[in-house]
Amino acid sequence: MSHGCEDGDDDAVFARAGGPVTVSFQDGQAPTSSYAGTRDTMLDGDSPTAKNGADTSLSVEADTEVLALLSWDLSAAIPTTAVVESVSITLEISDKSPETFSLYEARRAWNEANATWNVWNTGSGWQTAGGYGVNDRGTTALGSFSAADTGAVTFSLNAAGVALVQQWVANPGSNRGFSSTVRVPAIASSSAPASTAPRPSGPG
Repeated sequence: MSHGCEDGDDDAVFARAGGPVTVSFQDGQAPTSSYAGTRDTMLDGDSPTAKNGADTSLSVEADTEVLALLSWDLSAAIPTTAVVESVSITLEISDKSPETFSLYEARRAWNEANATWNVWNTGSGWQTAGGYGVNDRGTTALGSFSAADTGAVTFSLNAAGVALVQQWVANPGSNRGFSSTVRVPAIASSSAPASTAPRPSGPG
């Protein structure tokens, strides 16, 4: 059975003098209309050499091995000295599913245009095909959501997820983004043009 979702937007709250500030990241919308810092692609075990970074949706089949990679450039709007207090992500579910889906730390500097099931960039293979090796992705779930109904779903990253985003803020070069579980709803591509869906936004 296939599942689908279109991305909505993600918010991060960080502390500064005068009180917490919430920053959203979504291509073409936030933090400014010129923001284009989202990257995403799909790794498909049935098509191990396919490059899906230009797709307008990251469709996923629950009965096969398909996962998504997502990242957002946070440096455009959050100073490296900021203290991240919380991070939430909003997705637009277009095909409901009874399953629960999780995000993990991506550990490779994967290339949106070139990543496939076999490689994270041209000439650079995953430790384990599909990006499952310990050098490819973290082992701790950073946040989970269910897709029991269509429409917008918002979920917060847990303490480990917030700590990871804090690391990315302090050291933007360490930001490799997220890797999904094998079975996730299809997420509309944030960096490829989409005519009907908002583009995914990431923690800020």
